[in-house]
Amino acid sequence: MFAFMLIAHGLTRLYLTQFHALPTVRSRSALAVATTTKTAALYVTMDNLIRCSERSPSVRALSKRWTTMPPGELVENALIIGRSLVGNFSHGFALLDQAEDAVGLGLSQRAYAALMLLGQAEQEHIQVLGLLGRLRGHDIDPSPSMLRTAMSAAAELEDWGAVSRLFSELAGSDSPVEALELIGPPDVIDELRTAAVCETDDAGRLTAADADALRLALRAHCARGDSALVVSTLRRMRKLECALTTANYAGLIRLASIGNMSPIRALRTLDLWRSLSSAFEPQLFTILNMVTRLTRSDRELILLAVFATLGSTMLSVMLTAAEGAPRDPFV
Repeated sequence: MFAFMLIAHGLTRLYLTQFHALPTVRSRSALAVATTTKTAALYVTMDNLIRCSERSPSVRALSKRWTTMPPGELVENALIIGRSLVGNFSHGFALLDQAEDAVGLGLSQRAYAALMLLGQAEQEHIQVLGLLGRLRGHDIDPSPSMLRTAMSAAAELEDWGAVSRLFSELAGSDSPVEALELIGPPDVIDELRTAAVCETDDAGRLTAADADALRLALRAHCARGDSALVVSTLRRMRKLECALTTANYAGLIRLASIGNMSPIRALRTLDLWRSLSSAFEPQLFTILNMVTRLTRSDRELILLAVFATLGSTMLSVMLTAAEGAPRDPFV
């Protein structure tokens, strides 16, 4: 009887290990085959893109080694190369979608940043902001370049609240820029506003490369009527030697027209001088570039004509002054 029980126990274990384990092994094998098939389809997509792309130096360099590159690195390089390889934003997004959803790759910030720049160039502003949300869904923090691109996209959509929040994230500040939308006791809201302004006065992580982001943030604060953050942003721009644009002055004037004069009073002569210099600097460089391209004899001829014009002007002024001088009636 005892021997019969041992035989039954052995047969039971054999059945469980041999027959119940087979579906698990088969499912793993099927999953590996499916993943390999999807990866092969991704390489086929890349092959088609390379064959149909422009033969730029970057594409030629990639075409020599793309078959030996890992799938994630391959897609990242393709998106960084941009329009000359993927063609347009929709093709680039389809490649990213195939790499992440089908193959299960996790692409880097660089891949997303490159695709966002391509989308912004094609004025796909909503899709650009969608890419930022998709990256956050993967628990990956956006890079500063991604935040700048997203700010530009939100500004094109005139979503100034989004611009303010993205700028706060870019600057590394935890200040509640949405305090204008809060409802509560005035003293609590004033405390939040004071804390926000104190944090904003510090330049933080911003550099001169964030000049356009600062200009967009100033436009956003003006559009939201946030005079405290407008004044603070003006101080920040002055500290980083960032010139104001025509749109910034228009926003300040709009605030003044509704009785909010504190941003206008915060302007300094240095701000106006930097704006004028920034406006006329391209024309000055164009003129200097044209002069440097001239031959030496042409430059000497131009200088001679300038001096001759100045001399004749001064002579005519002197003669006019001499003729217009009052005469002595007793002479």
